[in-house]
Amino acid sequence: MKKVLIFVVAVIIGLFISLIIVSETKHSRQIEPIEKVVIPDILSGFEDRLSAAVQIRTISYEDVQLNDTVAFIAFHQFLHNHFPLVHERMHLIKINRFGLLYVLEGSNPDLRPAMFLAHQDVVPIPDSSVWKHPPFSGHNDGAFIWGRGTIDDKGSLLSILEAAELFLQNNGQPQRSLILAFGFDEEINGEFGAKAISGYLEEEGIRPEFILDEGLVLTHGVVPMIEKQVGLIGIAEKGYLTLRLVTEMDGGHSSMPDEENSLSVLAAAITKLNENSFDAHWCEPVMLFMDYLGPEMDFFPRLAFNNRWFFSPIIKQVYLSFAEGRASLRTTTAPTIFRSGVKDNVIPQTSEALVNFRILPGETIENVVVQVKKIINDDRVAIFIYGQPFAPPAPSPISGIGFETIMQSITAQYENAIAVPYLTLGGSDAKHYYNICDNIYRFAPYEMTGEDMSMIHGANEKISIANYRRMIEFYYRMIYMVCN
Repeated sequence: MKKVLIFVVAVIIGLFISLIIVSETKHSRQIEPIEKVVIPDILSGFEDRLSAAVQIRTISYEDVQLNDTVAFIAFHQFLHNHFPLVHERMHLIKINRFGLLYVLEGSNPDLRPAMFLAHQDVVPIPDSSVWKHPPFSGHNDGAFIWGRGTIDDKGSLLSILEAAELFLQNNGQPQRSLILAFGFDEEINGEFGAKAISGYLEEEGIRPEFILDEGLVLTHGVVPMIEKQVGLIGIAEKGYLTLRLVTEMDGGHSSMPDEENSLSVLAAAITKLNENSFDAHWCEPVMLFMDYLGPEMDFFPRLAFNNRWFFSPIIKQVYLSFAEGRASLRTTTAPTIFRSGVKDNVIPQTSEALVNFRILPGETIENVVVQVKKIINDDRVAIFIYGQPFAPPAPSPISGIGFETIMQSITAQYENAIAVPYLTLGGSDAKHYYNICDNIYRFAPYEMTGEDMSMIHGANEKISIANYRRMIEFYYRMIYMVCN
């Protein structure tokens, strides 16, 4: 018995030593900048320009008849007035009247263009009374600029233009062409903005070297088990699918109900979907995230991340304990709309619900539909695809000038920050550009905590002036590094 115990202890010690050796032989995958970029003084009044841009109500509504075209025209005039070099030296092409495509020709035609995306539109305000400052005031309190769009996505759009204006003021013609594309309907899927811009570029035979869009940010205190700021670079985004569930059954008077009706059957189906989540597993972007993150962590989490084959169940439980973690490990299910009934004493004949799914890379729309039918397992529930689904794209490479320059710009701009690939959980205009580019990345240098995340599409959206200044510097650094 004693020999068996000694053997077991020896095996455990040997295993632990092996795990440590494996962990400590995995080195940092961060990329230091090859050259030091000197950032010129930021153009004066940058914070006032963002404040003024926020005041222009470029709202996208699901019912496009509600959109205020005058606001978009005013926004275009605002850009023309405040970024004179961009409009003098870059060729502006308008797509579908409101899509903005700026092109600066490079001197070397053998270099494919670098392309930066943002969008002009913002989401509506359901209740302005809960805002500390009016949502379209652009209020500047000396530390923050408040208002809808400061984060999503005028902060990004304006900082790109500020950087481009600064670049044009301090540099001659670049070697590599620069393209800026600003859609106007990203919040309602980008069909007439980004998709049309992409189609135009395809017709012109223009294939960018890489594309950088919004999507992920520079986080602090969001990624578990690491204290450093983490720049999350989206190398893929989840697919998008909404299913319409419909039940049709006999109605009647509520005083003589059957055991079931269309509403109760549909409610049972929704309950089954909520209680039977899709399987959690590691997709490629998340595995790469752990490969890059592991060497930067403290001893014990580093030991776990660098030996995923052994610690995977523990890591998975940590990530399944919070919403963002769950969304990175599984295709998610979210009932969003329920319609049924016309009167409180009438049993409804027809009931319907919309359920939204965000699909992990490696899974398909068809597989999700099959799984939903299997979970519901009730022929009385008809299932239809609603709207325009989007299959998850293949991850973009973690090599090449695009990804590497984003990494270098993050580590150069933000002290003690690291940059890692990850999976974008929401959608962006980037999905419309796969017809012309395989190297598509999603990152905007907003510095955000977990609490800040609630401002996106929420109340009291704001950005610090210091953060906004660093965003301009980040984009200047990127443009300088890739175009010169």
